[in-house]
Amino acid sequence: MPLLISCLAVPGCGGDGAGGEAASDSADAVGAATADNADLSPDQQKQMAMIAELQAIDQQLAPMRDQVFQDPAFQVRQQALLERIETAMESAFPGSLAKRNRFDSLAAEFQAAQGAADTARVQTLSAELQTLEGELREAQTQAMETPDIKQALEKFREDLFEKVRLVDPSADSLIKRGEELNAQLTTSADTTGS
Repeated sequence: MPLLISCLAVPGCGGDGAGGEAASDSADAVGAATADNADLSPDQQKQMAMIAELQAIDQQLAPMRDQVFQDPAFQVRQQALLERIETAMESAFPGSLAKRNRFDSLAAEFQAAQGAADTARVQTLSAELQTLEGELREAQTQAMETPDIKQALEKFREDLFEKVRLVDPSADSLIKRGEELNAQLTTSADTTGS
């Protein structure tokens, strides 16, 4: 599930950055928003720039992360954590697993419709995908706020970034910058009430 994978792979793990399939979705959103900067307040423009920088950092770290994920033991840890999050999501929001399966199915249909240039089907699927993504993101966010999941995520991230630093010591500055940006985005979101 793109939402979960992005959380386990991005500096900050706050949902403002993304990894895997979610990265292209977020990049499209940033591109669309920055293309229409006249409609954004200065604070929103600053936030969009920070998100874009987080995405650039994610792209730079991706090859190093990929190396870390070649380790079968780390893959097992990631999968176990994903399963814990999914269990917590299903517990907090019964039906989350079915929604996730529906999301995955619709995403495949969406790609096929795009390939076939079926604009009407793309629009229909896009609307449903957006609704499901919002519901799944809410469930994921609440699941990840539970103390045990929050602690497990932080430990996983610390271990991941430690291994990334071993792969390439220069990654340290990227990781630190990603954490700074995420802290700024979190602070900005807290002060604006969003």
